[in-house]
Amino acid sequence: MKLKFTIIASIAVLLPSISFAEISINTFPSWDGTTSVGSFGEPNTATYGQTFLAPATDPVMTSFTFVMNDFLNSDFVDFEAHVYAWDGTKATGAALFSSGTLVSTNNAGTDGFEYITVNTGSLALVPNSSYVAFFSASNYFDSIDGTSSWGLLTSDEYPDGGFVYSNNGSDFGQLTTNDWSTFGGTDLAFRIGAVPELSTVGLLGLAFAGLSLSRRRK
Repeated sequence: MKLKFTIIASIAVLLPSISFAEISINTFPSWDGTTSVGSFGEPNTATYGQTFLAPATDPVMTSFTFVMNDFLNSDFVDFEAHVYAWDGTKATGAALFSSGTLVSTNNAGTDGFEYITVNTGSLALVPNSSYVAFFSASNYFDSIDGTSSWGLLTSDEYPDGGFVYSNNGSDFGQLTTNDWSTFGGTDLAFRIGAVPELSTVGLLGLAFAGLSLSRRRK
């Protein structure tokens, strides 16, 4: 009985440290639904994004969401979604995630803001490190203007990051060589999802396996 009690106690210690729910960095509840910043897209400000700090406990990024509203232009906005490490002034290193082609669907804002969610799969991040999640139209310039505004919070609701942008035009390479611009004390309306790595869950599995073994031995 002593062995069985010890294993159960170990499981009880592990359980409070495990969360199966998604950890979410989320500024949407603080956004008023109307305040915005623009214009993102062609011909100039090709890149909008949000910097953020990875959670402290083995984070795996699963998705991110921005909200945008097209202006009346000759074209929609064609763009890609990316995640890079952030060195404090610009994206750095190789892309950690890049999407395929994405297209806005709300020209002239007839349907209001649209929420665009990008699934990143299971993107392992370094705890307590800075990253930037962003959309960029740089690779899709076709000499036809297409722009949009994005949901913006004019107060610093998320202290571990902020709204960043780049007037990099059609030169995607500038995103890792030139400093980006910022609006001090502002955040985009955004959400970033992450879950704990399975290593912690694996420890729980080992504990249950040990309990099962103790029963068989008894």
